[in-house]
Amino acid sequence: MPPDAINPHNVEAPNYASERFRAARQPLVDDFHITHKQAAQRLTAIWEAQNALDREEWNLQQEELAEAVRLEQEQRLRQEEGHQRAADEEQELAKQEERKNNRNKFLPYNKVPIASTIMKLPSPLATRKLKKGDYVELYYFTNKGLAEAEASSRSSDDDAFALTRDENDHHSFIPIAAAKVKDSIIPDKDLTWVEFDEAAPRLLQAMRENGWDEECAPMAPAPRHAAIL
Repeated sequence: MPPDAINPHNVEAPNYASERFRAARQPLVDDFHITHKQAAQRLTAIWEAQNALDREEWNLQQEELAEAVRLEQEQRLRQEEGHQRAADEEQELAKQEERKNNRNKFLPYNKVPIASTIMKLPSPLATRKLKKGDYVELYYFTNKGLAEAEASSRSSDDDAFALTRDENDHHSFIPIAAAKVKDSIIPDKDLTWVEFDEAAPRLLQAMRENGWDEECAPMAPAPRHAAIL
């Protein structure tokens, strides 16, 4: 169908009774011995018959065009779906490789709400640092660190003290048991994600209990990707 084809449904029959079509009517008048009015009616009937054929052809062409468009859209959709599946498979393979190479990164996060109080007290050294607003290692608040602090609190060396020096070169006396715990501390960067999940909420709670500002000790645990305090 030509791009400039006229829709036969929108075309009206010419007025064959007008003076303009006298020359078209004359052969019918002469050959069939009819009036010009009758000739105009016959011309109109011929035009209507041809227009009906043109409409049928137009409708068929429109159906074929619509089917071609539908098939093209289906093919494009299948191609897009195929590309998306390939991209999803590639992304999933990349994730699997990432999980394989960085297992700790994908350990499940323990979404445990922060308790209103710390059931086990941390090391006295950790508590003293918090009260002073100093940096405190997360290890003190892991299950292992709290267990060591509890064990040291029952030690026979409770009444003995040792002289220690902090990061600011200040000297102070702390229980020998606490000094022993200090020697077993694991740096924050070496903690596992499980230990980090254990310690972070407890540290935040302890910070609030020791007078830290709310902006420094929010109510919710820090997200996994946040920088270690």
